[in-house]
Amino acid sequence: MCGSLPVESIPENVDAFSVLVLCERKPFAFWNQIKTDSRLSEKLFCFCCGNDYDVESSQAMMESKIASVIVPESEMSAREAGLFYLKFFTELDLHSTHEVNGKMIWFSFVKAKELLKKRRYNAKFTVRC
Repeated sequence: MCGSLPVESIPENVDAFSVLVLCERKPFAFWNQIKTDSRLSEKLFCFCCGNDYDVESSQAMMESKIASVIVPESEMSAREAGLFYLKFFTELDLHSTHEVNGKMIWFSFVKAKELLKKRRYNAKFTVRC
């Protein structure tokens, strides 16, 4: 989802998806629209903000009522964010064929972090699942 889209862009049938990826730049208007949407509480929420990293926004997302959250802990280039999420979703797809659960989110997250470290990238992410 792009940050400039209205909250109405989320499909009515939220059972049709299990992951919401938000790529947004400050002031994080889309996050402010969806953070209290109870329909999204059981979804995996992945946030990418590139060089617009904001400590308060990441903390707010981690403290939200959404069940599983991945947020940045540092500024990062598009290459770093792209590599992380590419590896994360590849692992998640390989190991979570029917449903996304906390164990598979954690496993995929660790694998993606290992790849960033192996490539000597400095981007940092954190997860709650």
